[in-house]
Amino acid sequence: MKKNAAFAYFASIAAVHVGFLLLAWMHVFPLSFQEVGVAQLSAGCILAFSMLILFARNRGNHEELTFRFLILSVSQLLAYLSTCLAFIYTDQRTDLVLYMLGLSLTVLIVQTSFLVRQLK
Repeated sequence: MKKNAAFAYFASIAAVHVGFLLLAWMHVFPLSFQEVGVAQLSAGCILAFSMLILFARNRGNHEELTFRFLILSVSQLLAYLSTCLAFIYTDQRTDLVLYMLGLSLTVLIVQTSFLVRQLK
């Protein structure tokens, strides 16, 4: 990976989170500040875990990055879906679950495009 890849990865994913915060602030998602905070906090924990998977002991090997990407995608998907399941199980509003699903899908798309560009 390139030298500033960790910062670029964090900046691109953080931009997605800020975009979703702005959407919630503009009342596109009718959620309270607390609900958005819980969703962003749980997604932030998933992001921190993701950065550990990608950048801990990274030697820049493309084959290794491919396996890290597969592990990352599966673990993120499971984490996001588990969070949504926890929201559903605790009788949270459907808007919160849809907010989290939209955030997770957008993060996965941005992350995939970022990592594919890094492999080139």
